[in-house]
Amino acid sequence: MFFINYILFLLIILFTHIIALSTQLLSSKKYFFGVYINEITLEEELKNKINKDFKVKLNISLILSIIIYLILKNVFKLNMVIDTIISITIYLTFFFFILKLEYKKVKHVKNSYLLKMNINVEKETKQRRIINEDEVLSLNEILQRFFDIINPFALNYQGNDFGTQYRSGIYAKDSKILEKVRSFIQNLQKNFSQEIVTEVMELKNFYPAESYHQKYLAKNPNGYCHIDLSKALQDNYIP
Repeated sequence: MFFINYILFLLIILFTHIIALSTQLLSSKKYFFGVYINEITLEEELKNKINKDFKVKLNISLILSIIIYLILKNVFKLNMVIDTIISITIYLTFFFFILKLEYKKVKHVKNSYLLKMNINVEKETKQRRIINEDEVLSLNEILQRFFDIINPFALNYQGNDFGTQYRSGIYAKDSKILEKVRSFIQNLQKNFSQEIVTEVMELKNFYPAESYHQKYLAKNPNGYCHIDLSKALQDNYIP
């Protein structure tokens, strides 16, 4: 009878163990141990190392839970149901504790990555590079459509995004273009009592956005964006 009870217990805990080992496989690829990683790049080597560490700890937990079951069965001589419930509960406690450790580990990696990125670009603004031909779209029309979709009075934020990297700004290498931009803003300011705080400066650095930011709304039609792009397409340009 003990042998049958032991086999049943092993089947139950091994099934639980397999499900626990499959935690990452069952989750979305956008998440790694509960941490949203779609905005960072985790090297496969690091992911494999974290996965391996997780599995090693989980295997040790399995062995400890089986040992605890044997102790309960032989020393305290409780019935099979109670032994199994206690052992499985202990195993799940180990599992959630290990999962929390891996979550904190991945969270630390993500925070370190973002901190490094923020240090590198903390004085840089999220920019969109525009190469235009005046025959197709004049600078004035670009500027009018630009100011139609942003909030030019918002200092260091746009929509729900806050921080110096979210300030609105216009940057160019050509000083003549910057002069025209400043002139446009001066004329636009006459229509408002509130000060326009859009920054106009010489372009010093430009970095292409990560691939998941490229054509973001085309890839994510329901994705968040603080501007209404439809306003930029309205035919209300005044030359």
